[in-house]
Amino acid sequence: YDVIQWSTFIGFLCIIVAAPFTFMVAKTLFAIRLKLLKTAEGRINILSEVINGMRVIKYYAWEKSFKERAQEIRNKEVKLIWASQKVGALFGVALFSTPIFIAVCSLGSYSLAGNTLTASTAYTALALFNMLRFPLILVPFLLTNLLNALSAVQRLGAFLLQDETDKVEPDMSEPGRVRVAAGDFKWPAVQKKPEEPKKGPPGGGGKKPKKGEEPKKADDEPKKADDAEEVEVPAEEPEQPPFELAGVDLDLAPGSLTMVIGRVGCGKSTLLSALNKFVPQTTGDMKVSGRVAYVAQTAWILNSTVKDNILFGQAYDADKYRKCLRHSQLNADLDMLPAGDMTMIGERGVTLSGGQKQRVSIARA
Repeated sequence: YDVIQWSTFIGFLCIIVAAPFTFMVAKTLFAIRLKLLKTAEGRINILSEVINGMRVIKYYAWEKSFKERAQEIRNKEVKLIWASQKVGALFGVALFSTPIFIAVCSLGSYSLAGNTLTASTAYTALALFNMLRFPLILVPFLLTNLLNALSAVQRLGAFLLQDETDKVEPDMSEPGRVRVAAGDFKWPAVQKKPEEPKKGPPGGGGKKPKKGEEPKKADDEPKKADDAEEVEVPAEEPEQPPFELAGVDLDLAPGSLTMVIGRVGCGKSTLLSALNKFVPQTTGDMKVSGRVAYVAQTAWILNSTVKDNILFGQAYDADKYRKCLRHSQLNADLDMLPAGDMTMIGERGVTLSGGQKQRVSIARA
């Protein structure tokens, strides 16, 4: 103000005018970053699924289907990256040009008002505007880091705000007794993803048939021989309500052996998870007395020796250890291994077969 008087307020007016535009661009950039994070997460999930199930994919020749699924997600990610870079470039241009725009408007208004623009006045004002330019140049970098921090905080907050698991003290009143009366169990609901607006009619190509021309039917198109053998794998998992077990009545006596038999997806694993308090109980009564040892359907193996996997941090008891090996039928497997129970198991249990990994889990239990 001491240099160009009231023309300084013209510069501040330019800042106020540019602020909403900058805010809109930053908001758009933040929305694109959120979509990019979700898409990248989907790509990592599908690639992990491909790597973990490589053997099954090769058995059934599903390489092409999974490749198309991964490529579809990757194409979405690349489009979002391009959009993010374009908006980021626009954001940078706007903020880098703002100091120059402010200087032109301020000095121009000062000159148009009839004041004499001398060299000392112009250079002094430009020096002050250059001092203002440096903080404005740092704004895009600050906002970019702020957007990344907000995305991370939202993701961490969604995880940390999940319901806590109730700590249940073991009931030793009647060891071995399991009772469930009219129990209902339901997995927690997962928040649905926001639906994207569909473009054009569903299933249509977007073009209307010309007058006097009949639309082509899908049945009239020739089908390729390969299409009949291909398996379609959607890029995104369909939304479905959480699985629920209702009306469970169970009474298991101590020392008894019980087998749960049923078709795939009927709730056998959910029942075991419910007995272990992994699935929330909505109604009914449940009592599990004594200590519980759980062997999951997919064996969980440490990248360590067979002995460490069985002891799992507990103190070594020779008699109990030999008893566990005998009951889990592991002695024959240990004789086949090069170093017995001191054999190192590779990552994800690659050294052992599927049955051996399960027997190690049974011995640990």
